[in-house]
Amino acid sequence: MTKKSKVVSMGGSPIYHHGEATHWQAPQGEECIEQISSHIEAHLGKVETVFHEILSDIVHIDVHFVKPTSEFPFVRLVTSGMSDLPSRPCKIHSPPHQYPQAAARLDE
Repeated sequence: MTKKSKVVSMGGSPIYHHGEATHWQAPQGEECIEQISSHIEAHLGKVETVFHEILSDIVHIDVHFVKPTSEFPFVRLVTSGMSDLPSRPCKIHSPPHQYPQAAARLDE
């Protein structure tokens, strides 16, 4: 936070008071979920199950569970939903309009 707190705890730690929460809005997007699922199955293997976010606000996030195979003996968890809305990349990277639906990827 950029604001300094005027209130501190007995130990000297700042106490922040946050404003009103934004109003809940239904998830947007989800037009590409079938294409995403097909892409996962074509490139990684059968999606065994999908863990659905129970209560979604703004975007609906799913985690697709792909079992290990003989070629890739590890469980893979693939998220979807984050690309439903444009992201706001850091200013040091490419202009935001260049890759508005860029996704995150983590590899070991």
